[in-house]
Amino acid sequence: KLISCPRGYRVYNLTHDVQDCLPCPEGQHCDSDTCHECTRCPAGRYKDTTASTMCLDCPKNSFNPEIGASSLAQCIACPFGATTRDEGVVSQTACFCDSAFYEINAQGVNSLTCRSCPTGAVCP
Repeated sequence: KLISCPRGYRVYNLTHDVQDCLPCPEGQHCDSDTCHECTRCPAGRYKDTTASTMCLDCPKNSFNPEIGASSLAQCIACPFGATTRDEGVVSQTACFCDSAFYEINAQGVNSLTCRSCPTGAVCP
């Protein structure tokens, strides 16, 4: 019996006694040696290749609330002038106005609008 597969692959039972290693699809990963089920990438991460080992963090200055993302394009850029402290962010609420910008009151939940700090002004 097959005991393990390389990382990024799962054990697949063809019959009771015959197994094979199948690659995890895009948006899913298997990071243990005895993986039998691929799991979807968590929010804030993505995997855009089949069988690669791990899901990747969305880059800094972006976020991704979606589970099982299969493309870097699913990482959403923070609004103009905004940044994040970390990679792998799951919500726009982690975006904040960069030091050269200030936040203006905007309508709506999860809405962030940053404006350039005027010349000579001090912005937070």
